[in-house]
Amino acid sequence: MVNYILKELDPTSLKEVFGYEGPIDIPRLLDKELLKSLGLDSAIIYCYDEIITDKVENLDLDIDNIIEARIFNENKELRIWRDEEALRGSVFKEANEVTTPIEEEYILYPRKEKGFNPSKLVVKKYIDYDQDGQAYVSYVKPSKLI
Repeated sequence: MVNYILKELDPTSLKEVFGYEGPIDIPRLLDKELLKSLGLDSAIIYCYDEIITDKVENLDLDIDNIIEARIFNENKELRIWRDEEALRGSVFKEANEVTTPIEEEYILYPRKEKGFNPSKLVVKKYIDYDQDGQAYVSYVKPSKLI
């Protein structure tokens, strides 16, 4: 019994999860004004030369430098990653009747001197059950930067 929506990034999934009806141009989707309009407030961006953990409003991204981007709020996520030379993505949303996920806090290593410098990351682990009734972690999502 999966208690979330996890789908490949396409026009239908963007509309279902974020209510967004526009082009699927990944560089445009990574625009901070668009991300804020989707209700996303935090980001973890893995680049070739750094890791960015910051609020969406402080982002200034170079699309060619991104390996993976996870932009999120407490119950939704837009994930973009580099697959060979192309960029792909997925969208995530908690179901309305979500079984309470496991929440954990992780201490972050300080990465920069300016902007928002979070000290902790809250992560949610979603539990599902296999055919034999054995519980397993089916998805791990960043939830909040503190």
